[in-house]
Amino acid sequence: NTFLKTYDYSGNDIGNFVIETTDGGYAIVGKTNSLGAGGYDVWLLKTDANGDTLWTKTYGDNLDDVGYCLRQTSDNGFIIAASKTIPNHYMDGWIIKTDANGKVEWDTTFGGELNGEYASFLIPAGNKTFVFSGASNSKSYVSKIDESGNILWQYTYFSNNSSSASAVCQTSDNGYAVVGSFQVSAGGSWYPNFFKLDNSGNLSWQVTYEDTEGYANRVMEVSDGGLILGGSWNGSLRVKKISSSGIDKWEYSYPGEYGTTVTSLIESSDGNILVLDNSPWARLRKLNLQGDTLWTRNKDINNEFIRYANVQLIGNNGLIMAGIGKNDAQNHEVILAKANEEGSMTGIGSYQAGQRKFVLEQNYPNPFTRFTTLSYTIPKVSGTIPVSINIYNMVGQKIKTLVDSKKAAGTYSIQFHADGLVPGIYFYQLNVGNQVSIKKMVLMK
Repeated sequence: NTFLKTYDYSGNDIGNFVIETTDGGYAIVGKTNSLGAGGYDVWLLKTDANGDTLWTKTYGDNLDDVGYCLRQTSDNGFIIAASKTIPNHYMDGWIIKTDANGKVEWDTTFGGELNGEYASFLIPAGNKTFVFSGASNSKSYVSKIDESGNILWQYTYFSNNSSSASAVCQTSDNGYAVVGSFQVSAGGSWYPNFFKLDNSGNLSWQVTYEDTEGYANRVMEVSDGGLILGGSWNGSLRVKKISSSGIDKWEYSYPGEYGTTVTSLIESSDGNILVLDNSPWARLRKLNLQGDTLWTRNKDINNEFIRYANVQLIGNNGLIMAGIGKNDAQNHEVILAKANEEGSMTGIGSYQAGQRKFVLEQNYPNPFTRFTTLSYTIPKVSGTIPVSINIYNMVGQKIKTLVDSKKAAGTYSIQFHADGLVPGIYFYQLNVGNQVSIKKMVLMK
């Protein structure tokens, strides 16, 4: 089955990366200013196989923190590549390890200079280890760690220029291919950069493209041993194939508006290349290993208001994609879409930005002492639609279900009695079909 889910938490929420989890569900990492301690926090959202929310967690303080990439660990926990804003400093790279329920087990930062540091991409590297890439002191940074956070090796590269390492993949010789961008001079233009490391992180070779202004963001190895790079340079979205030794083979380009780029490269089950970009019309395309277009999906996936950030091949030869839609003129909501491997979402209606499928009101009174009233409106639907309201505490534990039934169109109210609960902040989450909304309430005694 296919689906399109939206997760609307009233503020500005971004989904950057999605994975299929061992229980058949999905996990999304990104950032939110709807939940958490203030500013933007790293946001981890766990769903079941149908995309329905199981729990959410936030990590960070009252400054701006962002989660970029996510993997599951051998103990069914999660490891997140992120950035953390430090007062009077800008930001550090941040790696967060959680258990299977999103509780932090350990975290570590790197950086410490006045320039921006971040961990942008993370891959499993075998034997319960991970390699991540990013930037440290404005230099390309790659490090290998184990599941306990111990550093096995770490290097910065290209110290004569400002540079960043946007993504990394493991190669068939047990080395690593890294793609990123660099500046020839301080404050100047950025250019794509590609380099190869051995299994110990030593630089084997590099290729720079000083005549192609822009950025390289993604890299993958294909079955013939070649490497595929994706990004945006010279005013177009680009996919380039090079040999295992860095020799250019072919380059594929297609138009994209300012600020768009290739956000995912994955190998399809038949050995071809799936390319996703973050154009506002949600484009997914399939290329063969010679760079020929096999098909393109855009508005037949969804309309122009969705931007996808990541796509993954899932166990049943389907695709799972995460990204953003608009919940109003200023804010975004997270999108999770499941399609078949040909990019089709049969039976899924169009996503309509800014058009609420329902309205969840703020509880009244708020704060409250003994009980409060929750109200919501379901607009016109055909027949009835599944509706649920669940109450969660600050650590994401569900403490009560108020509604779990099918409802027709109309406005509804229900009282929530807080008997036996300690004072503090609670969340109430409304699920109506594929739509999700959550609000905060405060219990006082």
